[in-house]
Amino acid sequence: MVAALTSECDLGESGCGPSINVDRYCGAELLLTLSITRVVERGSLEVSIWGSEDGSEWRPLSRFPRIFYCGEYRTRIGLADHPSTRFLQARWRGECWGRRGARALFTAQILMEPAPAIE
Repeated sequence: MVAALTSECDLGESGCGPSINVDRYCGAELLLTLSITRVVERGSLEVSIWGSEDGSEWRPLSRFPRIFYCGEYRTRIGLADHPSTRFLQARWRGECWGRRGARALFTAQILMEPAPAIE
């Protein structure tokens, strides 16, 4: 079952998505897919995934590589390695260089689903 960690939206210079309850994935390994459909030229995006037990104190769990182009990027999170995690949240930071006053802008979506077994 695929669920959205963030719906498709514009990601700017910095921000965070909603906190998503992941109780139904207790102990599972999750595959997270970051889909970038639009990029402003000369921009980069860093996206990390944070976890929380109570929705108020957060710790980093995983991150995607720094992104410069449209495409799909994936990472895995093993919730068995983080048994107290009940909530996930995506956080991002965009940068733009080379043009005075330019702002980073990416249109993206992050989906999560149980990861297929690796053989």
